[in-house]
Amino acid sequence: SQVEFASSMLQGRALTWWNTLVQTRGRAAAIAQSWEDFKKLLMEEYCPDDEVEKLESEFWNHKMVGSDINGYIAKFHELARLVPHMVTPESQRVNRYTRGLTSKIKAHVTSSQPATIQGAMSMANRLTTDGIKDGFFRKKENVGNKKRSNDQSRNRGRDDRNKRQRT
Repeated sequence: SQVEFASSMLQGRALTWWNTLVQTRGRAAAIAQSWEDFKKLLMEEYCPDDEVEKLESEFWNHKMVGSDINGYIAKFHELARLVPHMVTPESQRVNRYTRGLTSKIKAHVTSSQPATIQGAMSMANRLTTDGIKDGFFRKKENVGNKKRSNDQSRNRGRDDRNKRQRT
């Protein structure tokens, strides 16, 4: 069973917790519990409510940055695995995913109403790739540096002229 296999992989503090559970309930009853019950017990023991709330908040605020669709997807999957109740059923998973996309990508993906997360991700990936090719995405740090260097060169001559001469 899943419970028997998972419990055989426990180490350290988790193994001590499991052994205490086996002593309390008996080995047969502990192993016979459902996978859902086992996961619930583990969550109660090792995932305090405040930590789950932090993960939920992080997931709620997770956004795609620039054209980094792969980074967005990787973090999305990681958070979805840690707080699965936020992405169940599939329609909620699609909604949560599209919510964090950049505005123009989100508008296109949302209007197509994808039924699956794979459909939404595929479309967002394609749109992002096209956006990069078309120059829609620019690296913010380059834009900021260009502006700063232009401002500095423009102001070089003015700084001395605008200063008041001391007499």
